[in-house]
Amino acid sequence: MLQNLRYDNIETVGHRLYSYTLSFYILLAELPIYATCPSRIEQVIVNGSSMSPLFVDGQALDLDLNYYSCHEIKRGDIIVFEIPGRKNRIIKKIYAIPSDKFEYKNQRIFINGKTLKNSKNSEYVIDSKMLRLFADSYPTIPKDSYLLLGDSTSGSFDGSKMGFIDRKQVLGKIISSK
Repeated sequence: MLQNLRYDNIETVGHRLYSYTLSFYILLAELPIYATCPSRIEQVIVNGSSMSPLFVDGQALDLDLNYYSCHEIKRGDIIVFEIPGRKNRIIKKIYAIPSDKFEYKNQRIFINGKTLKNSKNSEYVIDSKMLRLFADSYPTIPKDSYLLLGDSTSGSFDGSKMGFIDRKQVLGKIISSK
């Protein structure tokens, strides 16, 4: 009985030491990410109402220009991107990411079978030749492509007018608003 008790204690201690060691190595493995990916914050000002009520015209936002150097772009991120030949940067929300299923029926957008809704939980109802063309051509969002929309359910200068944007157009992620 005494031998079994000692064996159990040693195994338990050994297991705890292993767990601490594993946690330490995991922590060390994550350190280079933080060390090599510092934030690069720039303040941007909202120009227009296409993101209302999330953001209002004239509102200041913090943009992390380096965020996507270390993180994947995710559905729901609010980003700033640029379009070649356009002077102003654009702020929109990502609704679809690569490999998502994309449909456009009866003026409604469906991603992975679900109707898209804005921040007020209202369905997007948009008459868009661009969305119709893209839905026919791309039933699955292509690699490095994203569907972005404003918060206005009737459309704005967003994916309903320009289709998908490429990963190379993304400048950074909005990380806070003031």
